[in-house]
Formats: sequence, structure tokens, C-alpha cells
Amino acid sequence: MTERRDFLKAGALAAMEPAAIGVFDPAVLREAREWVRQGKLGLVGFCRIRHAGFLPALRFLLDDTGHAPIIEADPAIPGVHVLGSHATLMVTNERCRLFSERA
Repeated sequence: MTERRDFLKAGALAAMEPAAIGVFDPAVLREAREWVRQGKLGLVGFCRIRHAGFLPALRFLLDDTGHAPIIEADPAIPGVHVLGSHATLMVTNERCRLFSERA
């Protein structure tokens, strides 16, 4: 019975939270990718993703930048977080935000 309950809880979470199933707005990903390419984050050394289903979005963000970060899965965060030497980028299915020390 416990297994069924856990399955139902996981299904309810995915239904309530579209980001949990890895759906990102392409315009949001393009904007975030441009920030990475412009060097606004500095050197990227660490990334957090909600689950492995977000790896394709992370690969898209870091494509051809030469960054090879450590990647950690953390179910407590929304979306994808990319931590750079100058700023942190947070990407969810709805928007992206840049948290910079130079703000």
C-alpha cells in the first residue's frame, strides 16, 4: 500500500508543477543561453537541476561554451540553477533570472 501511495504522490506533484516534468519555454531557454554566451555568469563551475530530466535543458544552456561544471540533482529546487564566478542563473519553465554580485 505504501508503494501505491508514493506513486500517487509523485503523480500529483507532476500534475501540479509543470517544471517537474521538464517543460521549459523555448524563449526562456534562448534568453538564458544568450546570457551564458555573453559571459554574464563568468566561469561556470557548478549546476543544480531538479532531476535528470532537466539535463537536456542544461546542455542547451551550456552548449559550445567550454564549461564543464559539476552537476547535482536536488529535488528541492525549481528548474535549473547555473552558478558562475560572477552570477547565478535560475531557469524555470516560466522565466530566467540572473542574480549578480554587480547588481
